[in-house]
Amino acid sequence: MRSALSAGRVLVLALAAALLAAVPARALVSFQRVPVPDEVPANLCTALAQDSDGFLWIGTQGGLVRYDGYQFRVYKNDPGNPRSLGGSYVRTLYAAGDGRLWIGTFSSGLSVYDPATETFTRYQHDPRLPGSLAHDRVEAIAEDRSGYLWIATYGGLDRLDPRHGRIDHFRHDARDPRSLADDQVRGLLVDRAGQLWVGSRDGLQVWRGEGHGFERRASDPGIPGSLAGQFIGKLYEDRAGQIWIGTTEHGAAVLDPQTDRLRRLVPRPTAAHAANATGTASGLSHFWVYGIEQIAPGEVWIATFGGGIDVVDPVSLAVGERLRHDSALENTVGGDRIGAVLRDRSGVVWVGTWGQGLARYDPAARAFQAIRYSPNRPDGLSHPEAVRALPMRDGTIWVGTNGNGIDLFDPEWHRIGGHRPDPRDPGALADGSVTCLAQAADGTVWVATLNGMLHRLRPGARRFERYSVADGLPGGPIR
Repeated sequence: MRSALSAGRVLVLALAAALLAAVPARALVSFQRVPVPDEVPANLCTALAQDSDGFLWIGTQGGLVRYDGYQFRVYKNDPGNPRSLGGSYVRTLYAAGDGRLWIGTFSSGLSVYDPATETFTRYQHDPRLPGSLAHDRVEAIAEDRSGYLWIATYGGLDRLDPRHGRIDHFRHDARDPRSLADDQVRGLLVDRAGQLWVGSRDGLQVWRGEGHGFERRASDPGIPGSLAGQFIGKLYEDRAGQIWIGTTEHGAAVLDPQTDRLRRLVPRPTAAHAANATGTASGLSHFWVYGIEQIAPGEVWIATFGGGIDVVDPVSLAVGERLRHDSALENTVGGDRIGAVLRDRSGVVWVGTWGQGLARYDPAARAFQAIRYSPNRPDGLSHPEAVRALPMRDGTIWVGTNGNGIDLFDPEWHRIGGHRPDPRDPGALADGSVTCLAQAADGTVWVATLNGMLHRLRPGARRFERYSVADGLPGGPIR
């Protein structure tokens, strides 16, 4: 039976230390999808956080979910219990150093979970109380070095003193250039230097302290390429101190706070796989950025709401890989609308999708690369069953399949060609099922196929020579 040669539908290339040292690795990201019970609303993820005890917290449209790696626990609003979660549509999460978890909701204000009592305390807007929350839509939470919590709302920016419950309001004032640029605030970041960065519907600002107000950064109106008038939803500081800026309509940008140099990652959804002059894929896959996380020194993930995840080099800003859902592959994310991305303290990356579940990725798994077949991936395997692999002296890798001949891959594991079977052409493979591959010292390549035929490809030649029983072979498959 021809399928007896198959090593399975996926070829795992563990090609020895010498090959791994000689071939630059293109790190293939392989996700593991997390099974979620039907009664747990974690399939639609809006936020992720890890607390001081190591629990993963998942914000959803149907409540707050805690995951310990084995089991889920769901917290929802209970109208009859004032110590329950304030609202079930969670927009943002912040795990404080004291063990408490702060939860911002879409229309029910702010809640804080105390693990000691397993109860929630609510902060909500009350038009009769000037000291209440400015607005019940909370989009981001950040903590400064003084222990104050900054709350991004759709009614301005609030500063909460968690020790006394006092709330100070910061709002836009058209007469004051040092005021908040816009009252709809969505992005917050306290960087390693202790500065508070604020993203609103009108660009980016930095808080300069009492009496100094807010300073616009890369957001001056009238300057071409600035962030003025753009809605900033996500802010992130990478390991080099660069500030990554995600917008809701204009893609992403990176700011060097030392030089004020702003570089843009323009969304190009219609040319997501286009190449620039260097041959590297360029442009974001979608205009709406929903999350930013640095996974490795040379790798920043930009999660989008419709284009999956773009893997970006923080120096060149080249998009090196696009992590998209593929219905033919179980090791991809469940969908391309990403709600949140988080790298936990162990280095594991969690990705929550908008309606298609939760997935995890362990970068340690990059010791191996899985090259898979999918009709949606033209640079992957051309056949579901790959049975032989051989690294060549020119750096290419030949992969024999169980039906479509040989696939040729470049050193970064992109398929660049192949040798296909054609029994009628004496210069082609006589059979598509490959049983053996070898390369001689002079560069000659030998290929054996299931029908017992031996093929030789001389150095520099493009066509095979065939040898069969008529040429003295004993007959039967060559192993």
